[in-house]
Amino acid sequence: MLDKIICAAVREAETGEVWFGMRHSDAIFLMCQFMGVKRPAHEQGFWVVGRGSLGRFVGRHEAGRIALQSGQITKLPEQLHPNDSDLYSEDLW
Repeated sequence: MLDKIICAAVREAETGEVWFGMRHSDAIFLMCQFMGVKRPAHEQGFWVVGRGSLGRFVGRHEAGRIALQSGQITKLPEQLHPNDSDLYSEDLW
């Protein structure tokens, strides 16, 4: 089974906790609400399932390659966004 992106994700920098949402802003909102802070340091990426795993966090750049290989997008992110090789949730849904 190929890896497949199932949702946007945000990984909190200090604890490594991962928060999920359809958009990164949704995940950031939940993280802020539960942690009681305005905007903690974090990395934006995606949650990926496949290859027998329950899921893992990947950054935006790696997510672009995964989405292309799995057929979730038909062009590389840098072809969708000039001067930017990151994948955005808007590219997927």
